[in-house]
Amino acid sequence: MRRPNAKLVALLAVAVAWTTVPNYVSESTRDIKTVMSRHLADDVSAEALVALEAAAPGVGVPCTAGFAGPYTCENVDLEGLVPLAQLGGAAGNDSWGWTSADGQDIAMMGTGRNVAFVDVTDPTTPTVIGLLPTPDGDTTEADGAIWRDMKVVNDHAFIVSERGGGVQVVDLNALAANPLGPTGIVEPVTTYKGLPSGVYHLDGFHNIVANDETDTIYLVGVDSHNQGGMIFLDVADPAKPTIAGRFSHGLTIHDAQCTIYRGPDADYNGNYAGPDMDGDADNGSQAELCFTFDEDEINIVDVSDKKNPTVVNTIDYTALNGAGTPGADNAVTGFYAHQGWLTQHHDFLIFNDELDELNTRVGALTGGTTTYWVELADLDAKDDDGRFNGAPVQHHKHDTLATDHNLYVKGDLIFEANYTAGLRVLRYPEEGLRNGELTEVGFFDVDPGVDSAGFAGAWNVYPFFESGTILVSSLDEGLYTLRFNDPAEVS
Repeated sequence: MRRPNAKLVALLAVAVAWTTVPNYVSESTRDIKTVMSRHLADDVSAEALVALEAAAPGVGVPCTAGFAGPYTCENVDLEGLVPLAQLGGAAGNDSWGWTSADGQDIAMMGTGRNVAFVDVTDPTTPTVIGLLPTPDGDTTEADGAIWRDMKVVNDHAFIVSERGGGVQVVDLNALAANPLGPTGIVEPVTTYKGLPSGVYHLDGFHNIVANDETDTIYLVGVDSHNQGGMIFLDVADPAKPTIAGRFSHGLTIHDAQCTIYRGPDADYNGNYAGPDMDGDADNGSQAELCFTFDEDEINIVDVSDKKNPTVVNTIDYTALNGAGTPGADNAVTGFYAHQGWLTQHHDFLIFNDELDELNTRVGALTGGTTTYWVELADLDAKDDDGRFNGAPVQHHKHDTLATDHNLYVKGDLIFEANYTAGLRVLRYPEEGLRNGELTEVGFFDVDPGVDSAGFAGAWNVYPFFESGTILVSSLDEGLYTLRFNDPAEVS
């Protein structure tokens, strides 16, 4: 028998506590995040738009004396905001970015109704250039498809939703060259649904993962597919995806990072016995590894051979969770390995837990937002039970109470989208990580005055534009364009 889904149980418990909104709980368990977003959010987007309208052209609203318009901040300026109504309506969710060969920065943001494509080349005047509706039509729920995700390989966006419809593929070069305008409907070059039947008949997925170095898309996050594992797509020809393989270990993979490994373990970098995934004989052979976040554990999976993926190691971080002493009921009451990212030299894995802040059993409601990491000098290090024991899991307690959601690493900075605490920017000297140290160097609070565990505010951050523009997508206000002013670069 499949155990209860930890995340769903916790979401239901919190939603039921709000007795004023029982109608939303009964409508759809998938839309509980939108219930909480309405009750936790402090929507000040109208005030923000007024501040942006009054700003000097091309400047935005700088963070001054702790405020950028209505938002509290430190070292992060507000450059632009596209309200949800202009993005297609309903609740917001995930986001990603892409830059064309001629330097156009294009943002993508999911809503309950569609994916919106936004030209943010000038981040002070973000402009919607097209909308991609939900495949197979809309839904009857008020908030549509609350879970939607997108990634980019070979200048094409690959988009999935739990609501179904397969994988939508959009040619970003074509869209950037011929923008359709704020209400224009984007036509995908294909909507790939795999094989006619069986495990490879592709429908809805919670998440999508990409490795552009190997032209591979990984579909994750729905129990009805592949026993919750991953399905691999070869997208070397983006218009004609093909099945490359699959991986299943009986657990739900919520998210993952898949990359050619360039870290300190020579067994997988330089002396790897399998296929050389980077094709550069001068640096030896390297593996392609996926770091999968599987609710109450993290797995390192070797996917170099797509027909024969294997588990390298398992990190059972709940046994070392910094929020408190775990009990026998972890599966139900609030540990959820959600998402994470490797540091720039692949020697640490930084990750988050989406339920620990809500878990009263471990005291997290008073302990606050927690970011975790583990050093990975020896990927094969195992104890007698076959679990990773190369280094202890460490943690950093923020000075906020908010639930942390998605994070990404760029250089020596960690960019976190922490729901009601908004964007948080942390610096990690590697020796500091070994000593259990992280330092916050900036923030932008998209829900000013609200700081509590739960699901409203910042869903995702995209920090990878070379221009320095940062995207933050929120459930309840829209898409922000921001700029981080690194205090380390100020002379």
